[in-house]
Amino acid sequence: MTILVSPRTWPNGKKKMKTNKEKNLEHEKRELMRVRPKQPAYEFEELTKIVNGWVRERVNTQHE
Repeated sequence: MTILVSPRTWPNGKKKMKTNKEKNLEHEKRELMRVRPKQPAYEFEELTKIVNGWVRERVNTQHE
């Protein structure tokens, strides 16, 4: 008879203890997100269009 056991569970159903390395990695992930959450992505297309328009206006007025 073969007993299938998940890697984190003993045959009696109890969970295995985590190693210090596993605990440290989990802690680092939590602290990183707490201290420095990921910033939302910014779309620069609209800003680029506006700045390019300003530059074109400036260049056109200088050449006239």
